[in-house]
Parts: sequence; C-alpha cells; structure tokens
Amino acid sequence: MIRSHAFRIRLAALTLALAALPVSAATWIWPDLVSAGPCAGTLQACINNAANGDTILIGSDSFVFPDRYTGISGNIAIGKSLTVAPMEGIDAVFEDGSIVVVTPPGVVGDVTLRGLILRSGQINVVEGGSTSATVTIDQIRMDSDPNFQCAIDFKTGNATVAVPRFVVSNSHLVLSAGSSGRDGICAFSFARRYDIDVFGNRLDARRASNAKAVAVTGGTGAGPFNVRVQRNHAWLSGAIGAGGVLVSHNNPAASSTIDVTNNVFSGAGGSLGSNTAAIELGLRNGQVHIINNSIVDGGVGVHVAAFDGDPVTGRVANNLIVGQAVRGLRFLGVAMPNDHNLLFDFAANELGPGGTLGPGTVFTDPLIESPGYPRPMTSTSPAVDAGDNTALPAFTLFDADGEKRQQGVVDIGAIEFSYDGSRIHDASAANTFGNATALDADDYPFPLFATDRLVVSPLRAAAGVSSGSANLGVYQSDTFARRWAVFNQDLSAVPAGRRYAVLLPWDSRTAVLHTVSAGNIPGAATAETEIDHVSLNSQSAAIAVVTPNWNPANTPSGNYHDHPITLVYRGNRWRIRNDDAASMNSAIGASFNLAVAPLFSPNAFMAELGGTGANEIALSHPLLDDNPCAAPVASRRVKIGDASLTLNNTPFALEYRAPINADDIGRWYIVKEDALGFSPNNAFNVIVDGAQANRCLAPKPDALFANGFE
Repeated sequence: MIRSHAFRIRLAALTLALAALPVSAATWIWPDLVSAGPCAGTLQACINNAANGDTILIGSDSFVFPDRYTGISGNIAIGKSLTVAPMEGIDAVFEDGSIVVVTPPGVVGDVTLRGLILRSGQINVVEGGSTSATVTIDQIRMDSDPNFQCAIDFKTGNATVAVPRFVVSNSHLVLSAGSSGRDGICAFSFARRYDIDVFGNRLDARRASNAKAVAVTGGTGAGPFNVRVQRNHAWLSGAIGAGGVLVSHNNPAASSTIDVTNNVFSGAGGSLGSNTAAIELGLRNGQVHIINNSIVDGGVGVHVAAFDGDPVTGRVANNLIVGQAVRGLRFLGVAMPNDHNLLFDFAANELGPGGTLGPGTVFTDPLIESPGYPRPMTSTSPAVDAGDNTALPAFTLFDADGEKRQQGVVDIGAIEFSYDGSRIHDASAANTFGNATALDADDYPFPLFATDRLVVSPLRAAAGVSSGSANLGVYQSDTFARRWAVFNQDLSAVPAGRRYAVLLPWDSRTAVLHTVSAGNIPGAATAETEIDHVSLNSQSAAIAVVTPNWNPANTPSGNYHDHPITLVYRGNRWRIRNDDAASMNSAIGASFNLAVAPLFSPNAFMAELGGTGANEIALSHPLLDDNPCAAPVASRRVKIGDASLTLNNTPFALEYRAPINADDIGRWYIVKEDALGFSPNNAFNVIVDGAQANRCLAPKPDALFANGFE
C-alpha cells in the first residue's frame, strides 16, 4: 500500500473533525475509524443510520497504512435523500457489488452519487413516489456486469408526484465482453412523465455487440418526457443492433421533446430491416432537435420515425455523417426539416414523404482525424464554418470536447476546430540550451507568433521524479522559425528529460497580455499588479492560468521575473501577486501571459486544500482520470472567501500516478517541489485542453473493433 504523508495529515484532521461533530450532523465519514459511531460498521449501516438530506463521504479504510484506495464489497441500497461521494484524494471502489436507489415516498427525494468506481455491477434507480426527486449520477467510472440489462437503469413508479429528473453526467462506462444486447444508460416510464439529462459521458461498448449507449423508452401509458443527450462520446461494436441513442415513446397523447446535440457516435449499426441507428428516434408526438453530432463508421446515421403518422416536428442540422453503409439519413412517416449536414461515404438517404435535402448540405470529405476522434484536422476541412448558428439550442456553450462551441460561424459536427491546444514538451539535448528548451514542430505543427500568449506548467516525467523548483517563463526564441521556448527564471540549466505542459489560447480561450506599470500597482499592495481586461473584470468565477513572458514584443532583450506568482481577486479586479512579497515596483515593464477559460467551462476548475496543509492536491476530472498523456496547466490562486489571502510560494508540478491495483484508476496530482509543502487553504486554477485530452482517450486501433477500427 502507498503510504502518504498527505493522507496521514488528512486523517489526523478528520479525527479532530469527527470528535467535534454533533450526533445530528448532516455529513458523515465512512468508515469511522476513530469512534463507535453510526458509520463505524458497514457502508450499508452508515446509510441506514443517516437521515434524509445527509451526506456520506467515503474516506480511507486504514488508519495505520492509509492510501488512496478504499474497497467496498457487496451491494448497497439507498432509500432516502442522500449524497454519497469520496473524500478528496480517495478512490472509492465497489469491487463486486451494485447500488440500488429507491427515492423515498412523500418527501424530497434527491439522491446524488458522485465520484464512485464500480468494477462489476449496476446502478439501479427507481423513482418511488417522492414529492420531488432529482437523481444525479456524476463522474462515475463503471465496468458493467454483463448479467444486467443496463449499466445505469432508471424507472419511474406509478405514483402521481412532481416531475422527477434523472441526470447522468461526466461518467465513464465500459460494457464488458459478453454484454450482447445489454445497454449503457437506460430510462423507462411506466405511466409517468420525467426529465432526463445525459451529458459529458464516455461509453465504450466496442466489445458488447448490439448494445445501445443510451436507451429511453415509454409505453402507451407513458407521460411526456424531456430528453437531453449532449456532449457524449460513444464507441460501439459495429454490430447491426449497436446504437448510440434510442428514444421511443408510444403515447400520442403525451408530447415529448428530444434534444440530441454535440455527441460523437462511432461504430453504430443498422440495416434495411431494422430501426437501429447511431441516433434512433421513434415517436407518436414529439419535438425533435438533432444538432451538431458526429456520426462515423456505421450502418445508419440518423433514423426518425413518426408512428402512425402522428406529429413529429423539429430540425436535423449541422451533423457530420460519414461512412454509413446503409443510410445516412432515414426518415419514416415524416419529412424532417434538415439543413447544413455533411454527408460523405454513405449508401443512400430516405427522406420521408416529399422530403428533400435542405440548404447547406455538404458532400465532400470532412478530413477528420480518425473515426475514434472525428475532429477536423485543419481549418480547410469543409466542415469548418459550414454550419448554421440558428440551429443550436439555447445555452449551447460547449462542444463534445467541452471547448467553446461558437467561435464565429459554427462548424458542422460535434467537435469545433480550433487552434487552441495544449502539448507536452520534452526537453532533450537537441532542443535545450542553457536555461531554456525550445518548442519545435512536434509541439505545434503550425507557425507561432509574437502575439501568441503561451502559458506553461511543469510536469513530472515520472511519479516521484522532481521537476525542479525554478520559476518558469516563456519567450520567443527564434523570429525566423517562430519558435517559442520555456526557460528557468533563475538561469539554472534545464536538464534533458524535463517535461512541460504548454497551452496556446486562441479560439476557445481568451489570450491576455498584462504588463506591469506604475499605474496598475495598487496603493500599499506593492507586491500586486492589477489586470484590466474584459474577460476578467468583475468575473470572480473566472479561471485563468498565468506565465511570465520575457519578450512579448519579440525584442532581443526582456524582463525576468523570478518570483512565485499567484492570482488574487480584490474588489472587481484580478491581480497578479508576488508570493515572496517582492515589490512589483522593481518589475515595471515585466509582462505576463494569461489564458482565460470561458465562464462555466467544464474543462476549467479550482483545486484546493481545506484547513490542513498537505504535500499534494488530488485532481479529479473526467478528462484527467486514467489519462497519463493529458497536459493540464495550473496556476496558484487565492480562493474566493479566503479572508487571509493566503500566500503560496511553494514550488509545484503536476504528476500522474498509475492505479494502485487492477480495480483502481490513475490520477493526476499537484505536488510540492520543496520540503515544506502546501499551506492550509492553498488553491490552484487548472485548465484541461479537451481536444488534447480526448485525443489521448480515444480508442486506438483494435482487432475487436469493427467498421474501420480493425
């Protein structure tokens, strides 16, 4: 087991916190290693002892040899309003069991399962008559048991109550071999209406023939439902019965709204004799929006059927449909309005009675990177800037990668092309000279300019291998080749083998240059310089990463800034602060690059410590978990509400650690690079490049994957 000083600190703090908790506390820690309280026994006993509305945090299972892995055996049942999640830095793994949730009758029944790992089981949710119920399944990692029909299964009861809502988000599901006909995320209504949101998930069903990624069905007595399926990636087996999204509703008296937007489906099936497709909708009465999806290497792209001629309306637009052996578009009983779709390498279309292809339809090769990751390779792709912005549903801010959706005219397909990008740069004898290491064509295959605003973070080349403690900067090192370099501010040599994450903000993030002047050093706070930029002003929730820029004007000389820097929000402005207390008056003329994430970006977040110091901060994010080739960047910050404006002059790096065992997952951490570690309340901004991370996670060539993936 891995022994960690940080976990000992966490457990010591937990001991003090538990001792101070009253019996009626709404938050419980399981397992309770310090007292004979309600959570000292099994997890099921802890759940039974909790009250409606409580939270259970799963912590370390050993006080003597704590590590990040806590294994849980057997099934658990939840029959009350409850939140179950791991503590920071803990991998809570259900090794051989399932979770059954029945929302309680007669009370508010919200249930949240977050950050759990299931290695051979199912999550089964039954809405049992709650006065109001939102069941949220978030950031779950799951290998499904092939004995279950659905990995995550939601059913409504028959009681007449408020409209329940079911959310599955940011999760990673793998359907096991032998799961033929078994589905990923399912919802079924007996006689009720409900809302379902499925977004930001990854589902790998390459070894589960005839599986559906998402299946939402309602019989003849089902009430109306609203279904939103957005920003998911699904890889199917290529078998005839394999589908991406199935929605079937057979009650003409109950109108439903279906929104399928910004999804990637690879390897779906379909045939002339079946209704199966990457997107399969069969309705008696509904409003349909199928917008900006990428559908590659399958049988049928989009299938919409109006049962018995009942009214089905809506729009099919901005979809990229490539490599469909049977049909690109298939409309039965209805001529769906369609426009601005790209159809390439497909057998034929069926467009319904009197149907025609709408304006803006494109038939040329979209030049995508791969079937597993169908992003346009270059700006010359015919999918780029070829969509129609009016097709996007309201509040569609991000694409399938979690990157900015509208960067002008929207692209066709689920993934917006952008010059934004993060790269991992490895220092070598060929690209390193003195205190600098130069980027090259392997890092960015297109020219970089003096006006670019690169930011950088140190990465450990391997777990436990220090990245050094030097403060970093960037500069343009070669005007002719337009090369940029990363350098050590203290002039110490960069050893070969050092590794860095470099992010170029362009379309999806805002690039900002800030230069220190006498006018932006505020009053007595001489260690700070105030930023004035529209992307940051009055935006306390903004997430940005900052790096000193030695020569922003591409001059032969520049300004060093050998100080640990932190972002702090005061009044309605962000500031850059020297956390060694050095005055900015001596840094007049020094410049800083900032990359500012879009507000509400799913790929930008704050990682923080609580009231106890530590040597590391665990990062939990769906694009970082189990992704060793990701390239996150980070900056120190003061978290909002920290009245002490806590200093953080600890040198740091980002480090990936492999799973502890076969049931665990790999994790990224922010780690200290000195002997002291981080102080209580220290915090960091983290930005993940969705395109780079998803490219890493996309399936690689696999003999078991049909339709172009062999």
